[in-house]
Amino acid sequence: MRRAVAPTRCVGCDAAGASPFCEQCGVEAPEPLVGEVEGVPLLAAGLYQGPLAKGIRRLKYDQRPELARPLASLLARPAEQMSLPPRVVWVPVPLHYARLVERGFNQSALLARSLAQLSGTKCAARLLCRRRETAQQAQLDKRSRERNTLGAFAVRMSPSEAEVLLVDDVVTTGATVSACIGALREKGVKVRAVFTLARTPPL
Repeated sequence: MRRAVAPTRCVGCDAAGASPFCEQCGVEAPEPLVGEVEGVPLLAAGLYQGPLAKGIRRLKYDQRPELARPLASLLARPAEQMSLPPRVVWVPVPLHYARLVERGFNQSALLARSLAQLSGTKCAARLLCRRRETAQQAQLDKRSRERNTLGAFAVRMSPSEAEVLLVDDVVTTGATVSACIGALREKGVKVRAVFTLARTPPL
């Protein structure tokens, strides 16, 4: 039996026949940005603005998990260009259980799984856990974000792979991914790089 193939649609406006963006939203994909968090390279698909920001908001708040894969494709080629070793694992920034139940999915986990599939590597969606519920980072200033995430993450188990690639949807000050990196390092886990769909300066 033939499986129906979902039509290709723009992540910004649902226009058919274009992915990830249609001509109206922007013909070209945003330019990848390179930064650093805790000495770890950070690669973002672009700035949190325009069609990219709209696509991320639709993924998270409009219950559109199917947008994760076309959005993740924006990071697939930059990841390939980094010449990643074969024994790496994609690890998403976790949501607290209460937030996960409320939203129904973890957008970072969807992105990590898509990147693992696109790169032919593995995803460890449950490697990190969020030990306590934190206030939404978007509502806090830089110092408050750092206090908010301090000690919030823990490693469930040590991965068999030598290195991990941390995945988040948006990085602003870097406080959340910094806390995740710290938790992983405490367990002797090396973070090779951080991948995010978008960042808002400054990091």
